[in-house]
Amino acid sequence: IDTARTSGEILTAMFAALAQRESEAISERMRWSYRMRMQKGEFNTCQAPLGFRLNGRSLEVVPEEAQIIQRIFAEYLSGRNSREIARIFNEEHVLGLEYKLIDYILRNERYAGNALLQKRYTSDSFPYTKKRNHGEKTQYFVSGINNAIISQETFDKAQALRAKRKNAQGALHSKISHIM
Repeated sequence: IDTARTSGEILTAMFAALAQRESEAISERMRWSYRMRMQKGEFNTCQAPLGFRLNGRSLEVVPEEAQIIQRIFAEYLSGRNSREIARIFNEEHVLGLEYKLIDYILRNERYAGNALLQKRYTSDSFPYTKKRNHGEKTQYFVSGINNAIISQETFDKAQALRAKRKNAQGALHSKISHIM
């Protein structure tokens, strides 16, 4: 192909367009296969959260880390917030937990043995970007997909407390804005 000639440039552009379309088709087939596995409840994670280890396609509980997860939930349900829990763990030199990680742990359904699949997704068009799913794509909830570190009851109590604190915090902020 002689790129110095117009016909060579056109040929190169056609090959590039064909390669791009093939790449898009492969990507769409992969997304379709993920959706089918999610619908069947067979899709699991590619990355194990704290407390778990990925063994093939399933999550295994790591007992030493599971104790940390259980303690985080116990501390939270006893009245502490995520910043206080992080401070306690850091003072005791238990991992290097930041409050954002503790927030993530407290809202992650995996610890109760369940999975909400497709919390994030990759855009359909190039350039592909990862996005948080706010209802644009179907999400799939699978119960009992992995061994639980905490009970469903403990998880539900933590979620109720999170909602209560969030509502109380929202009410406080709205009162402050009305005063000003």
